[in-house]
Amino acid sequence: MKRKFLRGATLGLTLSAASSLALASLASATTITTEHCSEFVNAVNAAESGDTIVLGLNCTKHITISGNKSITIDLAGNRLSEYSSFDVITIEEGSTLEITDSVGGGVVKAGNTNQLAINNAGTTDANNVIIWGDINNAGALNFEGVTLDPENYYPYPTYTITNSGTLTTSGEPAANLFKGTPITNTGTVELTAATFTARPDGSFVPEGYEIVEEDGKFIVRPVPTTPEEPTEPTEPENPTEPEDPSNTPTEPTETPTNNEPTKPVDQTLDEEDPSLDPLGETYTVAPTAKPTVKPATNSAQTPAVPNTGDKEEVKEVGSTMDINLILFAMAFGFGALLIVVFIKGKHAANEKVMY
Repeated sequence: MKRKFLRGATLGLTLSAASSLALASLASATTITTEHCSEFVNAVNAAESGDTIVLGLNCTKHITISGNKSITIDLAGNRLSEYSSFDVITIEEGSTLEITDSVGGGVVKAGNTNQLAINNAGTTDANNVIIWGDINNAGALNFEGVTLDPENYYPYPTYTITNSGTLTTSGEPAANLFKGTPITNTGTVELTAATFTARPDGSFVPEGYEIVEEDGKFIVRPVPTTPEEPTEPTEPENPTEPEDPSNTPTEPTETPTNNEPTKPVDQTLDEEDPSLDPLGETYTVAPTAKPTVKPATNSAQTPAVPNTGDKEEVKEVGSTMDINLILFAMAFGFGALLIVVFIKGKHAANEKVMY
């Protein structure tokens, strides 16, 4: 028998079946190419986790993956089938199998209606293979690039997938072809990449995916997202025109009368002003409470400035000029009185001299 062990390079060795399997069991991550059906079955049974068993020819055999190991079977374009009452491939709970086809056209076929093509209780990934026959999944089963084709499943061109575990699909939708709607589900089915020849059950399509009919086929694919169109800026309904500053009324400003500067009302007089006394005498106005001018009844007098509510201090009626005039009048009267008294006294003295 010829067995090929690949570990980074292909080594062609002619060994007995017993010595070959013994060597394979000692090796890890080994690729074993088989050229006889019995050799293929023995290699699968003796394989360890990480090993790849290559089917080198068409075989009518059934295999079982057990022992909590994880291995790969490469169909290499060949057919693995069974026509007895045994299932073609059985994966026990705790074990993992990856079925691949490095050449293309590899098939797993169940020859009778009372048997299964795949009976999975562990974890199985089927990649780029063709399956003819019924499938039972109680574990985790994922299809990527799988064609489920009952047309060559003689004598009944139909098949069924019975799922009580988790059944998923991955890859491109066109790579996973389901001819018919063969799924009976009591577990979880999420078809995110698949094409059917008949409309599948919509409950198998998760959120964010849709079923689209094209050329008589039903494609499960992600819902396309349409980019949002940019919105054009809208003009205001009643645009306001800028105001013309020439039409803006201006408030009149008060100008002081007699071209004299106006002092604040609350300013106190603490300086001597000789002009207040015509006789040359000076008077000092003490910084006492500022005098207030009561509004006169004369209609000609300037009315008081109304309170506009601003924080500015409201000016009282009258101004510093009015106060200066009052003080000047008082000083003038007092001086005139002194002059009169002086004249009368002098006149009286002259009369006494005459008499």
